[in-house]
Amino acid sequence: MASPLTFDPSVVEIFTTLSCGATLLVLDEMLRLQPRQLATLLTDVHHVTVLQVMMITMMTLCYDML
Repeated sequence: MASPLTFDPSVVEIFTTLSCGATLLVLDEMLRLQPRQLATLLTDVHHVTVLQVMMITMMTLCYDML
């Protein structure tokens, strides 16, 4: 989950994730600022298959992995 808990769309992210039986991964704010560590956590540690993030976050992750 990339949206802050105080941001209204976070309710949709939480509800849709949990209602379909998926696991919700809530990120630490500092981890979001470290794209390489975040990518490792998502792929190697938690084996994330669906990712809901803002476009700029996705671009940062992809750019950092090149």
